Amino acid sequence: MTEPQELDLTAEQPAEEELFTLQQRSYPPRPTPAEETERGRERTRGRIAYLLIGTLVAIVVATFSYIIWLSADFGDLSTDDLITVMQGVGTTLLAPLVGLIGAVIGFYFGGQTAVQAASQATEAASIGARTAREASRVGALTSKEASLAGAQTATDATQVGQQVGQQAGAQSSGSGTGDNPV
Repeated sequence: MTEPQELDLTAEQPAEEELFTLQQRSYPPRPTPAEETERGRERTRGRIAYLLIGTLVAIVVATFSYIIWLSADFGDLSTDDLITVMQGVGTTLLAPLVGLIGAVIGFYFGGQTAVQAASQATEAASIGARTAREASRVGALTSKEASLAGAQTATDATQVGQQVGQQAGAQSSGSGTGDNPV
């Protein structure tokens, strides 16, 4: 086994051009104004959703408390009267409020879905553009190769034609009668 050697890093300093420094960045990077605006919108939407859900819970609790108070305090109210009061409160107060809160929360989550769909569409379009560029490049290479192959075939055919012509000329001059029709 070899013994570890002591390494002295102070003996030789690297040249100035060999040194490099990392750029100083503030981590995390500062958001762009568009990102800051979107972040503010998301916070506001969340606050509105929580406020409306809290309002709905408070109204439902208050409604049930009111109905229990009516039934306990006024012993002379019949069951039919209590049912009528509950139906009236439910149709006039709770149904519109639940509809409103459902619409707001649906808008909140629908907005998030729309942003996700837009980013997915942008990504798909960029992938499609890259694929089209690659197909165009491959098509250009294929057509260039086909042109070169066609030119080579034409050159080969010309050489073969010249050889056949030379052989035919040599045969006709060797078996000739001496008549040159020129």
